[in-house]
Amino acid sequence: MLNKVILYALFIFLGGTYNAFASFDLSHRKFDDLLKNYVVESENALSTKVNYKLINQNKHLLEAYLNKLSTVEKSEYEKWPQEDQLAFLINAYNAFTIKLIIDHYGQIESIRDIGSFFSSPWKIKFIKLLGEKTDLDTIEHDWIRKNFTEPLIHGVLVCAAKSCPPLRREAYRGKILHSQLIDNMQLFLKDRNKNRYNNKKNFLELSPIFKWYRKDFTEDFGRYNSLNDFINIFSAFLVNNPESAREFEKGGFDIKFNDYDWSLNE
Repeated sequence: MLNKVILYALFIFLGGTYNAFASFDLSHRKFDDLLKNYVVESENALSTKVNYKLINQNKHLLEAYLNKLSTVEKSEYEKWPQEDQLAFLINAYNAFTIKLIIDHYGQIESIRDIGSFFSSPWKIKFIKLLGEKTDLDTIEHDWIRKNFTEPLIHGVLVCAAKSCPPLRREAYRGKILHSQLIDNMQLFLKDRNKNRYNNKKNFLELSPIFKWYRKDFTEDFGRYNSLNDFINIFSAFLVNNPESAREFEKGGFDIKFNDYDWSLNE
């Protein structure tokens, strides 16, 4: 009888241990550690740069996280709350983008140097995720934009370019995802190299991201009535003095879109 009890206890222990190792770490600790070690904030803390050289020298750390991502089955993913699903996909997009740069490091000056005339870097199927062999475009457009009506994702998906939003120095996590999305969009809008209000000429200079995905902020996701509506909500992060704020509040400003710097955010 005692032996049966011991065997049963051992079975429960091993089963629990197996489940602990089998389930995915939704805190994304491995990626969190990597970002804290190899992503550096600018002096004004509004933008970041990535130390691809050091990541390349310690690529096993990135590979360990990517391997964990790739082990997640779709059936497991579908059991998670939506916030955890979205955080998973955002982290996957950013981590596999870093992987793409590392695979070509030293040979490129921009992510757009990868691929060919017939295949952009975003369509290279080098990613194993949710039981499929896929690409960055599929993660962004088919899995994120189609399934989550959240325009703020355009402030967190980073394509390894200087004009991208800042690559956050922490992994995205479901439990705090909403605050992380808002915070990163605020940082992006506050960066005068990417978004700024010219009160003397009364026009707003925005990242072309807001042009490319304008419908996500308006018709498609229905979160805001117009791009101007979205801008008004976040206006405090686009103006940096009381005079500009007063002019901005009057409205009637034109919107112009800046050029995009595709050189590496290195």
